[in-house]
Amino acid sequence: MDSEEVVGPNDVKEVRKFGYSVSFKKSIGRMMRNPHILQHIGVNYESIDGILRDECDGSNCKEHAVINERPSAIKIRLYYDDVEMTTPIGSKKVSIGNYFF
Repeated sequence: MDSEEVVGPNDVKEVRKFGYSVSFKKSIGRMMRNPHILQHIGVNYESIDGILRDECDGSNCKEHAVINERPSAIKIRLYYDDVEMTTPIGSKKVSIGNYFF
């Protein structure tokens, strides 16, 4: 387990850092066995009225070499967000970084 020294207003303390690793490949494999997800694979959701509704309607997606070569390629959205939690009295704060798709 990795750790680092954090300087607080009155002292220096050691904070342990840890994380969890979830296999992206295994997660996608499990999702591909779900019939509700499979029904959306290979479907073109590009807007036909010119209104930008998601990234598939944007120029980055339309001009991407892989998507142009393989229009049925799976497009995966990857997000990152920080969540900060505190105790009810606000004496302890924990920050968690999350990647999700």
